[in-house]
Amino acid sequence: DDPWTALDLLNTDRPGSLAGAVEELYRSDADRTAFRRYLIWLVRSLGEPGDAVLLRLLAAPGLTAEDRQDLLRASVARGLRVPAELLRTYAQDAPASSGGNADTGGSQAPALVDAMGLSGDPSFAPHLGALLEDPAAPRGRAALALGRLGARAWTEPIAGRLSEVTGLDHTAFVVALELMDDPAAVPHLL
Repeated sequence: DDPWTALDLLNTDRPGSLAGAVEELYRSDADRTAFRRYLIWLVRSLGEPGDAVLLRLLAAPGLTAEDRQDLLRASVARGLRVPAELLRTYAQDAPASSGGNADTGGSQAPALVDAMGLSGDPSFAPHLGALLEDPAAPRGRAALALGRLGARAWTEPIAGRLSEVTGLDHTAFVVALELMDDPAAVPHLL
């Protein structure tokens, strides 16, 4: 009678069966069109079996920009390390942002920036650092991504911009400096 209990039973009685069923539904164009948001929420809530599905779906050819963004958001929410090669492909395939809505697939899309920070690949640091200079870019997310990467070469540029940013961006810059744990920030903080 309770759909949540039924979903939990499906997931715990037969490990991976629900994750596999969700993956199959997502790969169906008709089901993905009708239920994409729900399928992504469900696969995100499945733990490790869902993580494997997210990574396989992200690597699937022919994803739309909207699919890609939804899957990247889910992988970031799960803290997954998306392969760097895949993120590079996404960044190259994305149309250049022209100051419009960067969340629709531009190379500055917040989910892509977050995923770069979680990737553990320091080669993303120059791209992320360049975003710090663009007021239309998700600068706070770029700073956090640099902090997650431990890219200490960007400590001073982040600390030097503290007076330029406000609100959540300011908070993100401070957290990025904390993540870096680099004494080079001290003169700027003083």
